[in-house]
Amino acid sequence: MKITAISGIAVLLAWQAFGQAVPSFEVASIKVIADPGQGTPRAFSNTPQRSGGRISWTTNQTLVLRYAFNLPAWRIVRADKNVDEGFYVIDATMSESTTEDQVRIMLQNLLATRFGHTSHRENRDVQGYALVLGKNELKIKLAAAGDAPPLPEYLGSKPSDAFEGRIFVSKEGKGASALTGRGVSMTQMADTLSATLNMLVLDRTYHLAKPSEN
Repeated sequence: MKITAISGIAVLLAWQAFGQAVPSFEVASIKVIADPGQGTPRAFSNTPQRSGGRISWTTNQTLVLRYAFNLPAWRIVRADKNVDEGFYVIDATMSESTTEDQVRIMLQNLLATRFGHTSHRENRDVQGYALVLGKNELKIKLAAAGDAPPLPEYLGSKPSDAFEGRIFVSKEGKGASALTGRGVSMTQMADTLSATLNMLVLDRTYHLAKPSEN
């Protein structure tokens, strides 16, 4: 299957084509963590930590790319993949009404202006998986409003509402991982598996369990 390896630069070009300024942070600082010691730096996270109109993020370039372009790692091919990218602390401010999509564009702009990052689209053949229905009937049912099935015992006392509409991947022992969520779609499941396996996973179950229209 052919799939776009990276996309997103077109977003910036679209703003420029209409004569609009590309959204950017009011103030943004990037500090290099010169010596993080063993492993990752303290406060390191996969996504930016936001509080109102401020973002504080201890991260690396790869994670910024993934978040800014809203792409899984396997769809990003870096020309400098053998370069030690290092760790950074990004602090930035913007309007409290800034949406997540606008934050992503701001980070794209930050990558271009501060890191000298450029990108382009490229179609490549990739291998992957598809979620399909097996020979037997579907063993899961559609979630109805108000459904609150009990959480697995391995989650202990974790709050149940944290899993509504989201999927979390956790390691529950040696060689054992768990996917936990409530009220999620099969597309979300495919996307989560794609990110976990670092390869293409498609949802091909969308026609299988539609509610009856009668």
